[in-house]
Amino acid sequence: METLLSQEEIDALLTDVNSGEGSHPLSEEEKRKIWMYDFKQPNLVHKDQVRILESLHDNLVKNFSVFLSEQLRMTVDMKLVAIEQVRYSDYIMSISSPCALYVGKIEDPESQFIFEISPQLVIFIVERMLGGKGSFIKNSRQISVIEKRIMNRLIQKLSSEIRSTWQPLKRINCTVNRFENEPEFVQIIPSSDPAIIVSIETKVRGNSTLINLCYPHWWITSLLSSLDIQDQFLLGEKESTVTGSKTVSENLNQTHMLLQAVLGKVNISVNDFINLECNDVLTLDTRVHQDIPIIVNQKEIFSATVGQYQERYSFRI
Repeated sequence: METLLSQEEIDALLTDVNSGEGSHPLSEEEKRKIWMYDFKQPNLVHKDQVRILESLHDNLVKNFSVFLSEQLRMTVDMKLVAIEQVRYSDYIMSISSPCALYVGKIEDPESQFIFEISPQLVIFIVERMLGGKGSFIKNSRQISVIEKRIMNRLIQKLSSEIRSTWQPLKRINCTVNRFENEPEFVQIIPSSDPAIIVSIETKVRGNSTLINLCYPHWWITSLLSSLDIQDQFLLGEKESTVTGSKTVSENLNQTHMLLQAVLGKVNISVNDFINLECNDVLTLDTRVHQDIPIIVNQKEIFSATVGQYQERYSFRI
């Protein structure tokens, strides 16, 4: 017998339909995400290039973090957080004024780069280097001439680290030649050209700031797109692998192993074992001129012949 719906059940079904509940589930095509693509500013950095940049700048972050911790006499945590491509004009517009921008020159091929550091961090570093406690100011201000000179040592170290960063790919010359407080005065490439931004998070006493390195995209591409450079980079990884394998081999060669020569075996009863006495003779299952097994780690590896050498029992494999 068919079940009739009551008026309340019918009203409930109509309410579900009006509210959208009970509709058919979305298909796989409907569930696909739609990603926006900028045809005016396409992504020109390949994943392989990003991996190489991350590998190179990880070393820069570690070394510069150690140097900064020594100079400030406190722990400075630095971490590589992003490597992205942006339009140069967008990057300049994102920098607040006043700022602390160090413009450097890189050669072979010749170009320029930007080292961006927040004025609050600059003032904190200068205060610590002069023996003070160090504090983060709330409002940014322009960096004075004296503060610029005190920061020169740190910037020289940065130039050295950038040279070391790119050394696995190619030897380059890097120098920082000027400082700017206003971002609109810095023009290293045309405004519409793409740039590669390497963002490094810096944490000091619970305060987090970003340090950015800005490279021209064409300069990065000129280095990473060369087959010779890529082969050199891969060769460096292979050399590291070979060196690691050699170290493991040397450590294994110094490891001691227990080598056992089994002359023979015999099966006896428990009663015979209990009644064993001095001068009792047990007959083994191995004949006099028969080879004996050599056991290493409970596995038979070799066979050998028993003999005598310099008044000691010996065996020859």
